[in-house]
Amino acid sequence: RADRVARSRYGRLGARLPGGFPPRHRRHEPVRLALSADPPAWTPSPSARKGWRPSSGTTTIGVMRTETTAEILSPGPPPTRDEWTTLFSAHLEQLMLRTTTVLENAAFSGLLLHSGTEHYVFRDDFTYPFKVHATFKQWAPISAVPDCFVYVDPDRDRPLLIFHQPQDFWHRAAPVPDTYWSDSFEIRVATDRASARGHLPHDLSRVAFIGEAFPELTTFGVGSVNPQYLLAALDYPRARKSPYELACLREANRLGALGHQAAAVAFAAGASE
Repeated sequence: RADRVARSRYGRLGARLPGGFPPRHRRHEPVRLALSADPPAWTPSPSARKGWRPSSGTTTIGVMRTETTAEILSPGPPPTRDEWTTLFSAHLEQLMLRTTTVLENAAFSGLLLHSGTEHYVFRDDFTYPFKVHATFKQWAPISAVPDCFVYVDPDRDRPLLIFHQPQDFWHRAAPVPDTYWSDSFEIRVATDRASARGHLPHDLSRVAFIGEAFPELTTFGVGSVNPQYLLAALDYPRARKSPYELACLREANRLGALGHQAAAVAFAAGASE
């Protein structure tokens, strides 16, 4: 069984470890080895040789390239705020150009993205952990605020971000974003979905909605909800990351690796979990 698991995880990548697949208790080791400073020699399978190109200082698994720990920990200083602003502006411009073409092909005039909805535990006033879905987050780097909207209209100078700030006793509202990407949006505040609708154009009959549907959506008058053609056309290019997204990945890996290093030092000094 361990051999079958190993083959299903690593065999399709065209990689073979010297000496065969790892035993059950070590079957995750190839991933750890791939991130080591001195990666082991990998032998691509015949099916992967065509696209296999070794790269100095990196590990190649079939056609996949992984950064070594040394590369992750030594990428240079993180971008400054001005550099983040420049990267995000170019990222958003690329998204706008791509989306404009997709909307024209699908005969839509605009796109309305919803960050998602909190869901309550059955017979409780506590919600499940919330996570913004990826399509919304690609436009606006908001990770934990439900009921936000991004309205994309190619005729507007900037996308419209409707930021959710509930005004009641039970919620601590998130502050309106004031960061490197804020100036790329026209930002308006809404206390609930009904007030969010008031910030949108009156006629949304040629606008496609992307996100989890909610009861009030029937009153918005959107032309379509999650049309499959549009979803596929928007999802496919996400596989290729923009320089901004690559910078985010590098920074996340840098911070994560520093945390692992700190944990290793503490553990070696006798600290517990």
